[in-house]
Amino acid sequence: MSIENVKMRGSHEVIADTRTKEYNAQSKRELALKILASMGVKKERAPEDLEEIRSEVVAAYNDKTSGKFKALGAAIANQLSDVAARQGFARKLLKKVETVQGADIRVDVKYPNSVATVAISPSQVETRILRDKHIYPVPVDIAENIMIHKQEIDRTTGDILSEKLLEGQQAIQVAEDRLWKAAADSMVGIRNPQQLLTGGLTPTSLGLMYNEIVNNGIPASTFVAASDVISDFFGPAFSNWFDPVSQYEIVSTGMVGSLLGLSIITDAFREQTLKVLNAGEVYVISSPEYHGGFADRGPVESTELDGAYQGTNTRGWFMAETVALVVHNPRSVVKGKRA
Repeated sequence: MSIENVKMRGSHEVIADTRTKEYNAQSKRELALKILASMGVKKERAPEDLEEIRSEVVAAYNDKTSGKFKALGAAIANQLSDVAARQGFARKLLKKVETVQGADIRVDVKYPNSVATVAISPSQVETRILRDKHIYPVPVDIAENIMIHKQEIDRTTGDILSEKLLEGQQAIQVAEDRLWKAAADSMVGIRNPQQLLTGGLTPTSLGLMYNEIVNNGIPASTFVAASDVISDFFGPAFSNWFDPVSQYEIVSTGMVGSLLGLSIITDAFREQTLKVLNAGEVYVISSPEYHGGFADRGPVESTELDGAYQGTNTRGWFMAETVALVVHNPRSVVKGKRA
């Protein structure tokens, strides 16, 4: 039996590609090639040829006049925006709010006369009384310096681009997701009590969490789970829900499939430094328009930096974005915790 594309039982949805060990994404090497292509490097090369990728980065690093290094930073920033949109919890779970130059960011609210939690800094949220049908969240700057030391250029034989993209994800995507998690956690117990998953996740406990949402008169849309809870899908409790191949061959970067009409997402297959959920945590979330809003003032931007001004033998980029995030409906969140 071919297991190149693992699917949910009774569905044509591909949830993992076991050849690349990734979900709906290219390999790191292909990503590095894409970044180079974005800065104008068009030469064909084998995706596994890290030495050629490295040589392009070294050339850009050592070139002080052509603007190649600046272009490399802009290409990495573009990839950071793309990866956050595909993999980030915040951007998947919250409604995209369009922004207008010169105007405040406005998020429409389904249920006024309640509470809302807004991001007030890259790492903090604040809960407010919600009186109106609109809320104006505070714009927040999420930023990080991504630097390459001359010693890295001299000694590494690895994929420098992927390493710097990972650093950027830690600064940008993880910050967004942690803000969403903090806002969602602030809603727990206001309307829906936290569920205790004694013995782990079961179809019954998943159904109870699902019902907490729909009994509020709103749809249940997404199930968010930590890595240890995802493993419960492959135990005896869910033995009739997945075919045997899916039980043992699911390999993804976030989207596992669906159950009870819920999309299932997880950070189980992220790099360790990109995880945001604690062990045993699960959430059932309503659809974005009932849950909250997310806005950005354009994609991640890159500004070239020269470490010599700070007395270091480095070059790099200041990566920054301006976002706004709000969770405005306590009815839209049910959290569970493994006992």
